[in-house]
Amino acid sequence: MRRQASSPAKKYGAAKVARIDASRLRDKAQQNQRQWLSSLSDTAKFNEIGPRIFQPKGETELEAVLAVSIIGPIGIPQEQAVYPQVATADGKQMKRSTTK
Repeated sequence: MRRQASSPAKKYGAAKVARIDASRLRDKAQQNQRQWLSSLSDTAKFNEIGPRIFQPKGETELEAVLAVSIIGPIGIPQEQAVYPQVATADGKQMKRSTTK
């Protein structure tokens, strides 16, 4: 998809704006989210991405920005921004208890 530049000197032209398939975009975003959330228990992956996040503006790689936007909020101090995953010993998802 080609980026459309805009500036105050140019008039907005709806016909020139890229058409985005919202359903396809949502599906891909959810796929990326599931992939990243499932890889949080992978210590090697977490150690690989860790040093590449929270870099100066313009120097952070796309993969690092994606990881941070999924695993922690942007705009707060580094030590508060990443939520560690609570993983089970067998790697299976925890189930909610139904007993009271």
